[in-house]
Amino acid sequence: MKKTNWLLGFILFILGFFGVLSLLTVDFSSILDTLPQDKLDQIPEELMDILLLINPTLFLGIAVIFGTLFHKKVNLEVPTIQRLLGDSVVNKITFLDQVKFGIPLGIVSGLLISLVMFFGKQLFPEVIEQMNNSVEMGFLPRLLYGGITEEILLRFGFMSTIVWLLNLISKKPSPWIYWLGIIISSAIFALGHFPAVGAFMTDPTPLIYLVVFVGNTIGGLIFGWLYWRKGLESAFVAHAFTHLTMVPLMALA
Repeated sequence: MKKTNWLLGFILFILGFFGVLSLLTVDFSSILDTLPQDKLDQIPEELMDILLLINPTLFLGIAVIFGTLFHKKVNLEVPTIQRLLGDSVVNKITFLDQVKFGIPLGIVSGLLISLVMFFGKQLFPEVIEQMNNSVEMGFLPRLLYGGITEEILLRFGFMSTIVWLLNLISKKPSPWIYWLGIIISSAIFALGHFPAVGAFMTDPTPLIYLVVFVGNTIGGLIFGWLYWRKGLESAFVAHAFTHLTMVPLMALA
């Protein structure tokens, strides 16, 4: 494997790690309050911050390794960064074109997710309000962790691996393989929010889980398509603009 490929992986890990570090600005006290206080009191606050970063850093490292190994084998690319490294790319799209696709689709994603959350708020006003207030997340972690780290985890790492495995089974690249990879990675991201629902709500109903699942799947479908057709950087831009769109809309709702 070319050195430039592993250098790409290293750069993506560093970018993703900045997103992980941005979690230090997030107030996780509402989550920590659900844990046994006698054990928490024994852990220094500085150490607690470090412990909170261990899991996302490990997952990031695993995602980068798998993505580096498999993305090129199924023609999934990070074209702008690859060109800067002098690597050959199949996707000839420019960074400006990636931005041109990423911004409007990110806004569409933000509007759709906000619409789902709005209807969810009409059905379960207290529940949605509780979810919104459970963790205070500012713009920095939304843009860095959400916009970059989550895309490296779910698109570059997980989706690339799923598409590669499906390609091994079918032995012939076809659009359905990519779409299935997009759907699976989006669904896994949505399902990853379910433990938080159970932690912060008393007896959540199937309808509540459905609202959470739909809301978190929408963006993944859009970001996955962008990674496939326009490159990972376009998914970065779209994910960031999804948050930039959602924050003021949810504040008005």
